[in-house]
Amino acid sequence: MFQALEFYPELKAVRNHFQEIKEEILSLRSKMTYINDIRVNTDVWNIFPLLPEEEDRSIISEEIWKKNQLLAPKSTKLLSSIEALKAYSFSSLSVGGHILPHKHENKFVTAILCIQDGGNSYIIVEDEKKKFKNNQILVFDYTKEHEVYNKGNNDRIVLLMLLENRCLPL
Repeated sequence: MFQALEFYPELKAVRNHFQEIKEEILSLRSKMTYINDIRVNTDVWNIFPLLPEEEDRSIISEEIWKKNQLLAPKSTKLLSSIEALKAYSFSSLSVGGHILPHKHENKFVTAILCIQDGGNSYIIVEDEKKKFKNNQILVFDYTKEHEVYNKGNNDRIVLLMLLENRCLPL
């Protein structure tokens, strides 16, 4: 279910700027917004959208994400320079948080740069489990059912990036 990073070489530039990205999002944590939908039961999941998916732009106003881009200029400059990226945002999952199983319709992959692993957080895609590790990028087909847990002692913070899926079956 997880894909090799080699299929997405442009993501190496993101990893090369890990420290800058980390400093920027950690300074903006108080400006993140809770997600309250069917994927979570409580206020445990926060996002800071910089460029929402096309389908989410009716929910997240352009005013909000344009303002967020100004608040995160380094990350925005880097991410907007990568033509393959369709959407990107920061995401935080609180200690004890669980994002319930769900999947999406668009034929994208989600690439996740782990900024802060929380101590014991992981994602399950179908039946495959991967732990989050600081400065690691995981790539998975987000049309497959997936869920996230944070069983650590700190919040899990990541950069979510959407790209076209380069590993579609023939």
